[in-house]
Amino acid sequence: SSSSERPPPPPPRIFAMALLLLAAIGLAPVLGHLRGPAGNISFCARVTNVELRCSREACRVVAGGMRERSCDSYCGEAALACSGAWAAEAATCGGEREVACSERSTSETHMCECAEKPAQTATEPPSEPPTEPPTEPPT
Repeated sequence: SSSSERPPPPPPRIFAMALLLLAAIGLAPVLGHLRGPAGNISFCARVTNVELRCSREACRVVAGGMRERSCDSYCGEAALACSGAWAAEAATCGGEREVACSERSTSETHMCECAEKPAQTATEPPSEPPTEPPTEPPT
């Protein structure tokens, strides 16, 4: 046995655990997509059932537990608005096809992009039409 031999590669289980740890803290690309914290889009922390975070620039996630649910309802639960939806038959960030935010998923996963709801402007109540002053003095 010479000193120039490389040690055997680590068992796959250890490698997988290390990859999961790196992914959990946002340092490892997984299949070309980033997992982990959503960077400067702090509102994205409100969404739940996240299987993958697909972007650091937008709150685009692969959500689990989505059978018969829409991205409208998913984002709405976090007080956010849906800004994009894709069918995701597998838990990957490469949505197979773009769909409407209101479309219900036929699988357990769906890729949704949530955004903050636009600020609602205060609207004044409709004004009453002007009334004419009485023409006769009250009796």
